[in-house]
Amino acid sequence: MTTPTAPVPELVDGPVRLRAHRDDDVPGIVEQCTDPDSVRWTTVPRPYGEDDARGFLDLVRAAWADPRGHRYWAVEWTDDDGVPHFAGTIDLRPRGSGGAEIGFGLHPAARGRHVMTTAVRLLARWWFEGGGRRITWWANVGNVASWRVARACGFTWHAVVPEYLPMPDGTLADAWVASLGADDDPHRTSDLDGPPGLDD
Repeated sequence: MTTPTAPVPELVDGPVRLRAHRDDDVPGIVEQCTDPDSVRWTTVPRPYGEDDARGFLDLVRAAWADPRGHRYWAVEWTDDDGVPHFAGTIDLRPRGSGGAEIGFGLHPAARGRHVMTTAVRLLARWWFEGGGRRITWWANVGNVASWRVARACGFTWHAVVPEYLPMPDGTLADAWVASLGADDDPHRTSDLDGPPGLDD
């Protein structure tokens, strides 16, 4: 399965818009990638500066030029005063045969507003309407905020995979894994068991 190349399709639901990254996103990308929670749970370069953000934008544009490349969107959130803000990045990584992995990171100023939940649902609809069959979510064990987004979007919990995710310090982190199928409802919170040791 191939996916559309640039221009990046815009996906909108209320105050949340998925759009192409722009050069003026650089300050917001740096803020997001130096936030302590982002550093803890992701593999962003450490330290992270404007040159890293510009390099990321180059990677994003090259990926959109590749029919089989990863697909990245900037997440934009418009506040109650009508002012749009860079709110993070979300991406799909096609694996073939209609499967893809999802990744996302939220700017700290947008947390607690259901922005990423809306973004994941938008992206899932785009993928499935284009013929995709399944989206897989991975996260480091302990990344409860990411799991709550996946659960709110109907992802089914599967397992803990030991020593799966490579980390910047050269170690392998245990991973949680869940998935969403084309026939699943992304607006229904999963009522199945989730990661062990978590309360609802």
